[in-house]
Amino acid sequence: MTSTEDSTRYDTDRTFGPLSLVHIAKIEARLKPCPFCGGEGRLTNTWTASYSVECEQEDCQAEVHGLAATAAASRDYADHDYSARSAARRWNRRTS
Repeated sequence: MTSTEDSTRYDTDRTFGPLSLVHIAKIEARLKPCPFCGGEGRLTNTWTASYSVECEQEDCQAEVHGLAATAAASRDYADHDYSARSAARRWNRRTS
């Protein structure tokens, strides 16, 4: 990914509660390709401490949810980090 793509990919429309875009980028950098189409995974959040990883390919629709923090409305960094990392671990899990 070029620096130009970095600046457009991490736009202001993406919000992650207390997690910085740099932190999110580090988690996303470790995501494996989509197991169904080979597309890139993208971490998503809905202003809560509940995260998921979705395939960026428009026609794929693969998605996996992370474990939500005990209080979904939490603004605590640790709750958000736990859920984001949980989504990434689940996305990267493959059957043998």
